[in-house]
Amino acid sequence: MHPDSSNVLYCANGYPWGTASNGIYKSTDSGVTWTQLTSGLPAGSGFGRLEIDISESSPATLYAGISQTISAGAGLYGIYKSTNGGASWTQQATTPNMYAGQGWYNLVVEVHPTDPNQVWSNGLDGYKSTNGGAWHGRMSVWSYSEGNSQYVHADHHAMAYNPVIRTRSFSVRTAVYSNPQTAELRGRH
Repeated sequence: MHPDSSNVLYCANGYPWGTASNGIYKSTDSGVTWTQLTSGLPAGSGFGRLEIDISESSPATLYAGISQTISAGAGLYGIYKSTNGGASWTQQATTPNMYAGQGWYNLVVEVHPTDPNQVWSNGLDGYKSTNGGAWHGRMSVWSYSEGNSQYVHADHHAMAYNPVIRTRSFSVRTAVYSNPQTAELRGRH
């Protein structure tokens, strides 16, 4: 949902094996009607699952993480960015393969709440970009031992920024919050 207008909604539809209806859709009338956004995006039958996020601080900026179809390997198809509310998109990156064959199962795209050029795209591991999605650095490594500071369990399904400490983020499989005021994590899976 657009942070300044509840009339503007975005929806990502991504069948893992690819279908013509795969894509990003936008509504400007609170979901009564929907338009598929296509300018600069690949044809729906050529990709699998996708995730989108809208920048809270710059609502015209959106990102999409798109995976390959399962039959093509379910890796990264591309990171796409729009700076005009979805009217047109540009491909920012096709590497590294942050979805690592699991894009059909787990992928996350999350824009920093105050910096529209900082975007995470997580799948098997967490990857962070500080330049609008053009380059992503690997921030977590699931195959490291749990004592390593870069270890985070694989299969990222969700990510959120701490609402109190906006610079701290969590990428989790399952989380139980013990304190909703501080978003303190009590457990993780």
